[in-house]
This record gives sequence, C-alpha cells and structure tokens, in this order.
Amino acid sequence: LAKLNTETSADNFIHFINRDSVERYVVFIKNGDLKVYDLAGTEMTVNFTASKTYLNATTPRTSFAVVTIADFTFIVNKEVTTAMTADVTAGTLGGTDQDFDDLPTSPTTGDIRKIEGDPSNNFDNYYVKFNGSAWEECALPNILNTFDGTTMPHKLVRTGVNTFEFDVVSWTTRLIGDDDSNPKPTFVGSKLNDIFLHKNRLGLLSGENCIMTSTPSSDFNFWRETATTLIDSDPIDVAASHTKVSTLHHAIPFDKTLLLFSEQTQFLLSSANVLSPKTVSIDVTTQFETSSDVSPVGAGANVYFTVPSGDNTSLYEYYVEDEVVTNDASEITSHVPTYVPKNVFQIEASSNEDVIFALTSEDRNHMYVYKYFWQGNEKVQSAWSRWTFDSTDTILGIKIIETDLFVVVKRADGTFLDKILTQKKLVDTSMPFLVLLDRKTEVTGVFDSGTNLTTWTLPYEFSGTVNVVLGTSFTGKTGQLVSSPSRPTNTTVTATGDFSAGKCFIGIPYTYKYKFSEQFLRDSSLNPIRDGRLMIKHMTLNYTDSGFFTVDVTPKFRDTNTNIFTGQRLGSNLTVGTVNLLTGAIRFP
Repeated sequence: LAKLNTETSADNFIHFINRDSVERYVVFIKNGDLKVYDLAGTEMTVNFTASKTYLNATTPRTSFAVVTIADFTFIVNKEVTTAMTADVTAGTLGGTDQDFDDLPTSPTTGDIRKIEGDPSNNFDNYYVKFNGSAWEECALPNILNTFDGTTMPHKLVRTGVNTFEFDVVSWTTRLIGDDDSNPKPTFVGSKLNDIFLHKNRLGLLSGENCIMTSTPSSDFNFWRETATTLIDSDPIDVAASHTKVSTLHHAIPFDKTLLLFSEQTQFLLSSANVLSPKTVSIDVTTQFETSSDVSPVGAGANVYFTVPSGDNTSLYEYYVEDEVVTNDASEITSHVPTYVPKNVFQIEASSNEDVIFALTSEDRNHMYVYKYFWQGNEKVQSAWSRWTFDSTDTILGIKIIETDLFVVVKRADGTFLDKILTQKKLVDTSMPFLVLLDRKTEVTGVFDSGTNLTTWTLPYEFSGTVNVVLGTSFTGKTGQLVSSPSRPTNTTVTATGDFSAGKCFIGIPYTYKYKFSEQFLRDSSLNPIRDGRLMIKHMTLNYTDSGFFTVDVTPKFRDTNTNIFTGQRLGSNLTVGTVNLLTGAIRFP
C-alpha cells in the first residue's frame, strides 16, 4: 500500500486504530518518538503537548500496551514506575469530633474537622470542611493527592481529521478521606502491565492487582467519592489470590466477564449483576503456563493464547461449555507440536474468516497461520501453514480489519504497509478469477513504436522478477502472461510488443505448497486404524476454476509418476489463446 518511512529498526511497536470505515491509522512507536499514518501511508500531524520522555523504551516492541476507545488511544509504558507528585491536600485540621452532631455550631469558613466515629476503627474516620454555609466532606490536610501524570498512561487523541495530540491524562485528585479510608491505588510505586476497558471502566494491571476507575471511565478517577459509604460507582482495586505468584500481564473482556492472564494461572473477574467494588471477585479458571509478552486475542466465542514449549510455541483455545458450566482450553497445535517456533510476540485473529496469525521473534520473515472451520459443535478443519516473506523482510506487526490483513514490514530501504486479502472466493475487479501475485498492482503500459516496447511503471521499488498478466481490455487474451518481461530499473517493467490497450496486473510470483494430511482407515466409531499397512490405489482431487496443472506421485523407494491435467475436457467450450478454467475432479493412481 505504501512506504511509511525510512526506519530500519526491527523493534518498533505497532498499533492500528480502526475508527470507522473512513478513518483508519497505524501508530508507530519507537524509542522516544511516535508517528501516525493513514492506510495510504500519509503521515498525520501529531502535536506533542506532553514530553516524549514517556516514550523512551529499551525494547519498544514489548514495552508498550495500548488500547483505543473512540478517539482516545491510551498508551502504557511498562518500563515506567508510577508515582505521586509532591502536591498535598490543603488546609489545617482543626480538631476531632466523635459524631457529625458534635461539630462546632459557629465554625469559620475553611475549618476542617475529623469525625472519628468508632475510636477502634480507622476506616470509618472521615473529614469535613465548612464552606461558609454547610459542612462538606473533604480530605485530611497535608496528604499526597495527585498522580504524577508523566509516569501514568498517556493519551493520543484524534483532535480532527488527520490531526492528533499526544498529552498526559488529567487524572482526578484525591478529594476526600485519608490513607486508610481512601488509600492510594495499588499501582502507585509500581509498573503497569496492561490497560483495558471493561463495562465502562478504564482498567490497569499492576502486580497481582486489577485496578479500574470509577464510572463513567471518562472521569479518570481512581479515588472514592465518599469515605462514609462504599457506592457501586466507586473504583475497583482487587488482587488475584493464589498459592502461586500471580503477576497479571493481560486482560481481555470475554463472555460478560474479564479474563486475566498471569504466567501460570488464568482468572475470571466477575460480579453479580452490576460491576461494583461491593460484588467484584477474582476466581481461578484454568492453570496454563502462558507467555507474558503475547496479548491473548478473542475470536467468536473463544480466546486464543500462547504457551511456551521449549524451542516451540503451543497455542491454546479457551472456551466456555455452558451445558456443563465449565471453562477450559484445548491445544490447537497438538498435531504439529514442533511447527511454531518459540518467542511468539503477537497473535491476531479473524472471526470472519476463521483464521489466526502468529508472529515470532525467531522467524521474523514468516507468518504462521492457523485455519479452522466449525460445523455445528464439531471442528472439521484444524490446519497450520506458514507464509514466507522475502529473506530480508522483517514483519513488525499485523492487524485484521474486516477481512483484510494489514502488515507492517521492514525492508532494506524502510518500513512498508502491505495488505493481504484473506476473504474466500475473491476475484479481481472485472476479471473472471483472482490473479495470484504478491505486491500486485494494476498498471496501464505506454507503447513506444520506435523501440517496439511497452513500459509499465510500478508504484514501488523492486528489482526482482515480476509477472505481467493481461487484463480484460485484451480481448481473447485475458489472463495470459506476457512473455519475458525485462527490468530496466527498480520501478519499470518492459516487454516487446504493444500491450497498451488497457490495464495489466503486475506482481511478484510466489510458491504455494500444500501437504495432505496423513490418510487413515477408520473404524465404526470414526477412530483411525493405525495397525497394519495402508495401501492407497487411487485418489481423487477436486479442482475449481483451474487451468493446466500436474499431479506428481512418489511412492516410497520408487520413481515419481506425473499425471497431467491439460485444462481441457472433451465437450468443453475452448477458445484458442484464452485462459480456460474448469471445475471438476481428476482421478489418478
């Protein structure tokens, strides 16, 4: 789609903003800086109201957690320790009263008194201030009351079309109580691991705690509204209790609850009816050793997460069985345990196309792909494959938007944005079939009668081999390959003859390989019979919209036999010079 910049670092953090069908952006975070591009590769204006210091990170790719809510994108730097400023609550404590009825009858404006309540219980103390006409609840004077915004999550706000602002968040200050009745959130003095939105509350993970703002989340408030009673809209700060160390790294809303991931245990945060500090609880749901660097993803009714497995990675599918009221996870790499390398750093899922993509640090020019298909309650397809990019490419990040996979990839001369169409049964515009080429583009050539050459200009730089496929403007030749195109420069393609009648498809040819599953006879219960020796006499291959192809069969310790399908069948309507596509089946020994 575009060349984003000339960055050649392989460790930058990538985040996509899918605002609506018109406005979609790529956020590019590197050590000490941030850039935003639209999907055409145009750089957006970012006004930095806050310092870029918060963006400093030794490993940006794994040091940031990001969530987008409408026009706000909240950014967490996992390397920064949160803190309070030196600001304290104003005033001077004038004295202590046992009950509210014991307050002075002739106070002075600004007087602050402590209502002690039960002397043996510090949690029922509260403070009131006379505002000139009445007593109102306030905070104990001279206690810390303000978060240091430079250490807290920052916001990237869309302020207009193609314009963003990077700024600190105006977090609410502590207005009532003291360190007993309205204590500092548990994240203060610690680092943050994740940020999320759940049931209109903005949430943070820090250590073993899940901390959420009061409602509505736009208040950015982590303090109680009153010290005299706990109300449903107050912030939530709850720990995941377990015999194992349970540092929470990821949170994902799932099945009306919040699924929390530590390295060894998974928890469910839930509450009866309304989510409130009165009813919230965290319960153990499963115990798998998961990777802290990979954010789980949801797709349909399932959540997918990774589990380290020596030099490889296992992927698991978390699900809820309503009939037996149980939560569990099943491994989807059990039939290919050594296929996906270790150190996966991103997974992305599409519920529209039933596909999951995985990126790994061990294999940066490959994308591992899991394709599945459910038929009722039975999963009838569970297939893994690998997409290979050029050996010099490094995939930085991916995102599924509708049925398209957007890929940010670093090449020798910069960072590019590519798009892969994952939708089934696609065809090219005005073509009867899909032209299968990488970095495909439609270009109209310019013919030079003096040299008898047609020249096409590419919208990108590439010095390798390309194919040129004739479009529908070439009557009787649609779909044909132009023979022996040459490459005068990195952006031009030439061929002998006049091919300027209309648009041609130009792109990079690639190899597609498919490995058949091992064949088994099955018993009456459909279990595979593994005893004995299976001999297959014939096989039938179904094909759709296919031209010429060969089927090569190599039995063990014997020569290869080649079976040819010519793309022609007796009784077919064939036209000389055109690409003839047929649908049917071929049977071969």
